Amino acid sequence: MHFSETGIVNRPLTAEAKAKYNGGAMVSFLIGCFNDRRRRRNLLWAADNLATNSRLANLLNLLVVLVCLGAIVQRVLPPTF
Repeated sequence: MHFSETGIVNRPLTAEAKAKYNGGAMVSFLIGCFNDRRRRRNLLWAADNLATNSRLANLLNLLVVLVCLGAIVQRVLPPTF
């Protein structure tokens, strides 16, 4: 144990605390995926209703799916900076 600059004792996390934080990360990931699905559904609806022809609607739908999949992959992969 050691004191940080704020005077709070920093202790190593126990296995139970690590499991709790990992569970919180999984819940956060699932909520993020749900929000991405909701956003995708709204964007797909807009593309279908506002596109002037079917080829444009299909292209916009493909773009929406790729962007949402990219957002999910970004959540899964660890940051590399």
